[in-house]
Amino acid sequence: MNTNIHELHHSVDENEASRRRRAIFKALLPYMPQAEVIEALWMWEWDYAEGSAFELADYLHAVCQTTELKNRHGEIRRSLIRQMSQPLTELGPDPWPLMRDYANTMKVEGQANEHQQSDDLKVESAESTVASPGTVVLTTVITHVLDAMLQQNPVYCARVRNWVAGHLVSAIPVQLSNEFSEWLINQTPPPTQKVDTAGMRRIVNLVYVCGCEYFGPTVADRMLHQAVTAAESLPEALRFPPKELL
Repeated sequence: MNTNIHELHHSVDENEASRRRRAIFKALLPYMPQAEVIEALWMWEWDYAEGSAFELADYLHAVCQTTELKNRHGEIRRSLIRQMSQPLTELGPDPWPLMRDYANTMKVEGQANEHQQSDDLKVESAESTVASPGTVVLTTVITHVLDAMLQQNPVYCARVRNWVAGHLVSAIPVQLSNEFSEWLINQTPPPTQKVDTAGMRRIVNLVYVCGCEYFGPTVADRMLHQAVTAAESLPEALRFPPKELL
């Protein structure tokens, strides 16, 4: 979904939208870092802002993903309900400028990744003495897809990373899934361990299926096709054609 943030900002009554943002920001800030609160606010704007201010169960379930937050779910829920009932004057400044800066920063980072793609391919080629050709091709394709998602919607991109990482154990052996999960979530250096072709296809399918859920099949198809096309310029593609991943 390629949403214009300025259009989204005015999609609901401005006073009520501002009050909800302020309430959520104030309620969540004691429990998580500010950057994560900003991500949670964007999740609210995209997925929940049009609903009732007190329709919080699904939202809190989506926000409270770590063990610590799950253990404090009731406390966070009470805090959120309490802040939602406060008048505007008691809630502090609107966090919208912080949200806008966050979105702009993520967009710039995504563009920088795209502009540096040729350098990334050179680095991956240099590492091919360690990583198998198939693994280099696989990680390059996934990186291209995630960079495209990042430019479309930073929060959805993060959710795709987390969902795929959590389901890798269904696609490849546990030892391999741990390395790939670390790469997806913490963006560590790309994995180097060899994965069989069937396992690589299952990983790509996880990314594609989740991409369809958040961005729609048409956009997900385009992202994957463009990623495969870009990977065909890799030296490793001569030994492992990217289309083998499809």
